[in-house]
Amino acid sequence: MKCIILLYIVSLLIVLGNTQSELGGTFETARQVCQTDLLSKIIEDMKRRPGSQHNYQMSKELVNDQLLCMYVNSGIMSREGVINSAVLEQRLREVIRDQDVLNNILRDCSASRRHGSPPETAAGLYGCITRNLK
Repeated sequence: MKCIILLYIVSLLIVLGNTQSELGGTFETARQVCQTDLLSKIIEDMKRRPGSQHNYQMSKELVNDQLLCMYVNSGIMSREGVINSAVLEQRLREVIRDQDVLNNILRDCSASRRHGSPPETAAGLYGCITRNLK
């Protein structure tokens, strides 16, 4: 079970990193702000050296906190976990050219849905977006 969770977290970080590199601008600024947090720096270190001797324990909560930080600092979500649909649409238009895909994401993901705590809502939003991109 721990192995499955680790694989999920690593794949989430890789996809998030690729998404961030495509977005640039606002999302890159948000990433830099979030990296000032010590735990965020640990995540960055793990991405750079996945085969290193360091034995970091990374939890799902840590990843969800990172997602929340990114969404808050890019204006997509409030600290309370409320999704700003207008900003989400604006950020997605920067990288998604297929109007049907964009419409599906906005319909399925931008409603003010709560998935528990704000970090869980951020993870739910991320999951919804990635499901609609397939």
